[in-house]
Amino acid sequence: MASSATDTRSSSQAENLNRALAHLRNQMSPESLARADRIAKINSRYVVRSQDKELEKVIEGMIEAQAAFGQSGYAASEAHKQRAVFVIGESGSGKSTAVRRMFSLQRTFQPYVDDFGQRIMPAVSLEAPEPFTMKLLARDGLEAIGYPIERDRQENQMWDLFRDQIRERCVFWLHIDEMQHAIRSTKRSEIQKAADVVKSLLQMSDWPLNAIFSGVPSLAQFLQHEDRQLKNRAKVIRFEPLRPGTDTVRLRKVIEGVICIHAEMEVEDVVLTEPFANRVMHATNYAFGTAIQFVREVIFEILRDEREKVEARDFVQAYSNFTGCKPDANIFTASDWKNINPGNALKDYLIAAQKHEQDAWRTTQYRSRK
Repeated sequence: MASSATDTRSSSQAENLNRALAHLRNQMSPESLARADRIAKINSRYVVRSQDKELEKVIEGMIEAQAAFGQSGYAASEAHKQRAVFVIGESGSGKSTAVRRMFSLQRTFQPYVDDFGQRIMPAVSLEAPEPFTMKLLARDGLEAIGYPIERDRQENQMWDLFRDQIRERCVFWLHIDEMQHAIRSTKRSEIQKAADVVKSLLQMSDWPLNAIFSGVPSLAQFLQHEDRQLKNRAKVIRFEPLRPGTDTVRLRKVIEGVICIHAEMEVEDVVLTEPFANRVMHATNYAFGTAIQFVREVIFEILRDEREKVEARDFVQAYSNFTGCKPDANIFTASDWKNINPGNALKDYLIAAQKHEQDAWRTTQYRSRK
């Protein structure tokens, strides 16, 4: 009954969204609507990396171990020991997008209706709450699998219910994004508590639950913890930052593909050079996913200007718009661009603001003494 009520609520929300979007589109001009659809098409394209193939291979192996679960004592106790994948990378590295893509493409992850008419979601994804508590994580997990929380419970009761509902609703895969929220505390006891809860999910002897935990590099504290049980049950896939030289040619080809193939636009020759690719790399903090999205945003602004050719000046303007940098601190024009920190683009503005506040405070103090 609870599942039916949740499905009805989700269906109603989807219908509301569709009606609202239909109304929005009806108010747009034909030109604006065509541009929006073209932008959506460009955004839907995916650039495959070696990590995608690595993730796919790991997931396939774990699915096969699930399929063998319960066939023999060996299959249950040995073949399915490794139940977790840690996908680790800096913000913008593309790790979360890679996991979402895996969820959409993997056939065994897709929802279905069982013989009793109940909608089953074999794979569930959620984001770790912030501020983080184990109780909130269990609550969000229950909501993600379609179990409405009607009353508050103690933390241990919430986790017992979550594990029961994982079995009841036939959940085989659980993805928790931004899992580094679980280890904000530097206290060893808090990290151990989070690790113990994770292990409790991966040690369900009567249910072959697999988990994907994605997050920034600080998530590695889980695996570096002195408790080896979690490390022995997990595999790790790194989404490393881009490296000048090593990844320059690859990024240049990606830039060309996004502009010429995905967007079907012309491009100025200088944009497709390796030195220019290095500037894009530096401007986006060497994050692969951020670099791709930056190139797309450049394209979208050009489309709004009703042009069909991407030029170097468009990157100059886009970087200025996104960072608020001074003209002499623009990575796409400065000769010493390698020494520019994109994160400090507004540093001069902040310094000026702080000086203004200090001057105002001194003036107030001076007047109060008179």
